[in-house]
Amino acid sequence: MSLRPAVPQEIVDQILNLLPDTPEGLKTLKSASLVCRSFRPSARARLFRRIDLRDSNSEPTKLDILLQRVPHLLRYVQVLRVTCDVYRSAGLFARSTTLPTSLKALQGEGSHPVTLRRIELHGVDWQTMSSGMQAVLLDLFACSSLRQVGLHGVSSYPTNFIDRLPPAVKSLDIADTDFPLITAFRHLLKLETLSIRSHVAKHNQSITGNAWQLTRLRSLELSTCGTTLWPVYRDIIQHVSSSLEELYLLIYITAEHFDSVDFSQFPRIRKIVIITPRLQSELLTCSFRAAIVWLSQSLSNMSHDNNIQEVNIRFCVAIVHGKRWYAPRFDAEIERAAWESLDETLSQPNLALSKIFRGMNLQICTDTQDVYDYLDG
Repeated sequence: MSLRPAVPQEIVDQILNLLPDTPEGLKTLKSASLVCRSFRPSARARLFRRIDLRDSNSEPTKLDILLQRVPHLLRYVQVLRVTCDVYRSAGLFARSTTLPTSLKALQGEGSHPVTLRRIELHGVDWQTMSSGMQAVLLDLFACSSLRQVGLHGVSSYPTNFIDRLPPAVKSLDIADTDFPLITAFRHLLKLETLSIRSHVAKHNQSITGNAWQLTRLRSLELSTCGTTLWPVYRDIIQHVSSSLEELYLLIYITAEHFDSVDFSQFPRIRKIVIITPRLQSELLTCSFRAAIVWLSQSLSNMSHDNNIQEVNIRFCVAIVHGKRWYAPRFDAEIERAAWESLDETLSQPNLALSKIFRGMNLQICTDTQDVYDYLDG
């Protein structure tokens, strides 16, 4: 007589999903996969969900091991992460003749189907890879099951790269990669999440006036934008439709000449996060004043039926090692206008009478993080 597990499968799945992707967490998942048959699928789904390929690897990769020993476990693979060593000019991706063949197994066309959902490239210089690696990566980016794309520090990719992406991609994460945004937006009409953490001025100097709109975007993150890039990023915000729910800005507001954004065009927006990173202490007061005025102007036209729940603004002051950091001194007369502007905005009926708006969270802190760590939690 077979015994059914006393714990429902959904509960088992939730418990195993709480385990972190650390050596200890993976060890626990391996043990859980041997406990009973009901634990095995959930544990395997976590253990084999992601394939990491590094250019500096000299040992067999997880992909090679799966293909040689347990090819039926390829069905659990959903994420491919490819990382290049910037200090190596002729690593595994340039000289391997077997890796491209192994990667073809992830296209899901063989006897063991694979549903690839996300591909990430980190520090990849397309020209340093072998022609076989280039060809198979382009084929993988064209997989119809692909929904998320991450490009971090990618250079020299082919001009037809965007055309290979399936239109069903819902998440695009760009960092330190010169990327033609207009071409991507016109092709990827189903984008729901967009993150830009890079200087993208080369391909994107004439966004204004182009006939395009992100009609399904729900979350938008724009990082490290200063005076030069703000017009480009502001145009991106203006081309987002009413579907937007969350907006994250990692922005250097150090002067009051920044054009405000009319948040009234986003009736569904519920969360706004503004972070000014790595401020010099002597610039804090002017940045504080400029950011408060900018935010007040942007919130002033919110409609009465808005869904805004919280507004977070954080000023991170850079600290110099070996020097004592002193809290900034604000001039009451100079800052009074900024506070009065904000108070007037938050007192408007469309915000003051809202049942879901929880107010604004203002934080001034020291800065020791990498510039992109703020938005990674």
